[in-house]
Amino acid sequence: MHYLRVATVENNMVTLRHEITTGTNVMSIRLEKYNPRNGEFEAIATLPAVTGTLTHVDGNVDVSQYSYRYRAVVIDSCGREGAVSNEANTILLHVATDQTTLVNYVNWSAYSEFDGGVLNYYLFRGIDGNMDPTPLAIVTTDHRFYEDDVSEFGQVSGQFCYVVMAEEGPNQYGFTEESFSNVACTAITPLVYIPNAFTPGGLNPIFLPVVSFADVYSYEMTIFDRWGQPIFVTKDLAEGWDGTHQLTGKLVEFGLYSYKVTILDGNQQELVYRGHVTVIR
Repeated sequence: MHYLRVATVENNMVTLRHEITTGTNVMSIRLEKYNPRNGEFEAIATLPAVTGTLTHVDGNVDVSQYSYRYRAVVIDSCGREGAVSNEANTILLHVATDQTTLVNYVNWSAYSEFDGGVLNYYLFRGIDGNMDPTPLAIVTTDHRFYEDDVSEFGQVSGQFCYVVMAEEGPNQYGFTEESFSNVACTAITPLVYIPNAFTPGGLNPIFLPVVSFADVYSYEMTIFDRWGQPIFVTKDLAEGWDGTHQLTGKLVEFGLYSYKVTILDGNQQELVYRGHVTVIR
């Protein structure tokens, strides 16, 4: 047996596993990576053929930008080159976001060459750094794309990460492999809805900005009177203004007031919103 079992992305590096029948005239296996600049395969490692399964980790990669192609070459006891194995191509995954529809578009390149072929692709999604072990979707080999509507996740910070796994079908060697892609992430721009009017004691009695897709580290809302003096301040995201003066407790006069809302998100990005709100009867 002389078979490059898999090339898979792990921790932003590429792990290669190769299977070789020991006890023959095989002394070592030379692993090679394709260089698209000159169109040739170049040696990256030579492994002694002392065990059936040989493993090598290629750290000279940028798995978020490129797919990589590998092969293995037999070296005999005289140092001569022998048979060349099958090739293995890593999966490159991309994600793009429509900030209007709140849909993430995920696509990836095909894995090759499993002896048993690719049975299915399993797509996994992580939200705010927590990757769900249950697949988001199982995708057939003729698609390799997925549209993920994330509009329902307004209470998260808005960071979504994806990884896809290629599952090998049954092969002639009696074992199967899995190949993972790079992890690709995207973020929904924080959405802040701020009303422009409210009616104290009426149908809409509270002035309360609504923040979605933001990991709020700190928050402050200040209401100013017509002379620029603060009349209400809160650092509680859930506390709105009911139209009363914070010091006197009395309802303010009906009319136009200015506000300033400052949000510091989990990435230490400061978002500042200024505008006016009308207190109406």
